[in-house]
Amino acid sequence: MGQAIVNFTVRGIRSGVLSADQVLSDYNTNMIRATEAGGQRLDHEFASTWQATLGRGIVDAIQNYTEQAGVIQERLGTALVYVTQAQTGSEEVRAAQQELLASLVVAAIRTEALGGSRDPASSHRVFS
Repeated sequence: MGQAIVNFTVRGIRSGVLSADQVLSDYNTNMIRATEAGGQRLDHEFASTWQATLGRGIVDAIQNYTEQAGVIQERLGTALVYVTQAQTGSEEVRAAQQELLASLVVAAIRTEALGGSRDPASSHRVFS
């Protein structure tokens, strides 16, 4: 609103409607009314949309988190099956498989620490 008042004042001075010795005028009154009306309109627009906008942002964040957690769980499950089925092979292969499994376990733990499901019944998804 301050910027709008400055802009009105600049226009008034440039057009000759305002001068330095005029303190009160119809121009000032109209300027203040127009600025207040604009501020009220912006307040109303914000008040009518902020909850929906915030809600949409929260839902998007939760969906993104859930998707990422699902990807990690799928990779963990795949790695677990891969490691348990590959009992034969060289030590290097088994070490690489175990390293992959360990990194996925750490990722799953971090996911839980960042707000993942705390429901023990939902932990079966790791193996499905």
